[in-house]
Amino acid sequence: CICYLSPDSDCCVFGVVWVYRFPIKIAGKMIPAVERSGKSKKSDKLAASCRRRFFRAQWPTQWRLSEAVLIAGLFCNPKGRDETMREETASKGAAIKGTAKQGARLRWRVDLPIIVGLMVFGTYILLKMAYLPLYRSTIYCLIFIGGAWYYLSRRWALRIPPILAVLVYLTAFLDGIGNLLGLYRQKFFWIQYDEFTHSLSPALAAPVLIWLFRALLHRFGYTLPLSLITIFALTTMFTIAGFYEIVELWDDKYMHPVPGMRIHGPYDTPNDLQWNLGGMIVGGAVTWFILSRSKRRGSYLESR
Repeated sequence: CICYLSPDSDCCVFGVVWVYRFPIKIAGKMIPAVERSGKSKKSDKLAASCRRRFFRAQWPTQWRLSEAVLIAGLFCNPKGRDETMREETASKGAAIKGTAKQGARLRWRVDLPIIVGLMVFGTYILLKMAYLPLYRSTIYCLIFIGGAWYYLSRRWALRIPPILAVLVYLTAFLDGIGNLLGLYRQKFFWIQYDEFTHSLSPALAAPVLIWLFRALLHRFGYTLPLSLITIFALTTMFTIAGFYEIVELWDDKYMHPVPGMRIHGPYDTPNDLQWNLGGMIVGGAVTWFILSRSKRRGSYLESR
């Protein structure tokens, strides 16, 4: 039997050690392991099962459960669990390196004005993008990417892969080249260029949001499955797509009521959202597949 009480975090762990080796760390304190006398494949499989079913759901998986353990109970307050999670995540080797510490928090006086400013500038770009020449939309997009890059790298110490910035620019480039060449009035096979951009742009943006959400969650000291992060990123992308359709309504109703260039017919908005959803699903599935494989290979696309 093992019973351990941590007075600083109000954590109590008690259980029965079935085979002898059970090191565990609670609030920075280590319960020493007892050397075992032999190995058993059956016990190793049961240990892995315990790790999957219990520890991944309740505590960080960095504890080395080398033998099978039958847990009788675990009670802790959320504060102690969060502190332990942040300590364990920081001990992984600083996956996110920089000036900001693991388990950092938002400083609203600093972060809120910057985030709101980026959102307002991004909304302005979306509002004017249909009327801007390619060189001006490129300049605005590069300013937005540079500002977001500087904020994320300096404030949160994220090492962002350059390919993600290229993907963000391509989403604006598709719209600009369509305006320059008049492609929005053309139809390729059964797909209009507008439908093509509404599906390809979310597919290009999916890796950016999934990587960014994953990196920021690690920065705040939380670990979530990649599949759950992907779903959360896709729902956020669909929210942004819906907001873009609202921006088009503002433009047609309040700024250019005659002739109304951006909403064409009663089915334009749901049709755009339909193609957005399809592009998000494809881009999210491809990103999930690549990141899940790169996790095993240690690719630089991992959250840093």
